[in-house]
Amino acid sequence: MLRDTRTWPVVDAADGHSFQLGCPASGLNPVDFHPDSHALRQVLRSAGGDSERWEPPEISAPPAAAEHGVESGFDRGVRDWTSRHGHPLHQILVPTPAALSAATADLYRRWLRAAGKTGDRLVVECGRLLDPWQVLRAGLVPYWCENATRRSVEQVEWWLAGGESFTSVDVLPEPPGVRSPALAGLPQWLAVAGFGRRRRARPPRRAAIRSPRCPPAEPLRCSAPSRTICPVRRRWTPARHWPRCATAAATTAC
Repeated sequence: MLRDTRTWPVVDAADGHSFQLGCPASGLNPVDFHPDSHALRQVLRSAGGDSERWEPPEISAPPAAAEHGVESGFDRGVRDWTSRHGHPLHQILVPTPAALSAATADLYRRWLRAAGKTGDRLVVECGRLLDPWQVLRAGLVPYWCENATRRSVEQVEWWLAGGESFTSVDVLPEPPGVRSPALAGLPQWLAVAGFGRRRRARPPRRAAIRSPRCPPAEPLRCSAPSRTICPVRRRWTPARHWPRCATAAATTAC
C-alpha cells in the first residue's frame, strides 16, 4: 500500500462531514489562504473571484491526510483483510511525490542498463501528461512531477544536480489553465531541459489552441508528446483525446 504522508488543515462541517480548503498539490501553503495573501488574491482574480470578499473558514480540526492520502478506515480494512487471509501487507510511506519519482527514475535506469540499454535519456512528465507505454517502448527513464508548480520543478532540478547526468532531457509541462504565483515559468522548465549533456534547450513551438478557461494573455505551448518521447513509425496523435483546456505543452531538448 502506497501512502502519501502529507497533511493539510481540516474544517469540520458537521458530524461525519469535513473538507479541506486547498491541498499541497496547489503549490501553496496553508498560510497562503489568508485574506492578506498576495498569492491568494492573484489566484482568485484569475478564477474570476473577488479577493475583497474572501472569508476563509475557521480551521476546527487537527491536520489530516491530504487529498492523495489514505483514509484511516481503508487502512484498517486492508490490514484486517490481509491478516484474515494470511497475505503480507507492504506499506511504502512517501513524504512527497518527488521522493517516489526520484526512486522510480533511479530504478528504471538500473533496469534499462541491466537490459543492455544506455538509460541516458530522461523524460520529465507532469500531471496527466504521461505515457508509460511510449516510455517503455523508447527505453526512457521517467520522472513524474505531480504538477507544474515551482516546488515540483525545483525537486527535479535538485535530483538532476545531485545525480549522474543524462544525454538528453525532455520535459512535458502540463498547462495549468489558471495563473498562479506557485507555477513554474518557461525559464525554469528550460533549465531542467538544459541538464542534458548533448542537447541545448530550445523554446517550444506555440499553438493557438484556446479555451475560455485558459489564460488569454499566455498562449499555450503545444506539441505531440509521442513525437517527443518516441519517434514511432505510425502516426500517433493523442491530442484528440485531451480535454479542450488541457492541451499538451512540450519543451524538448535538441
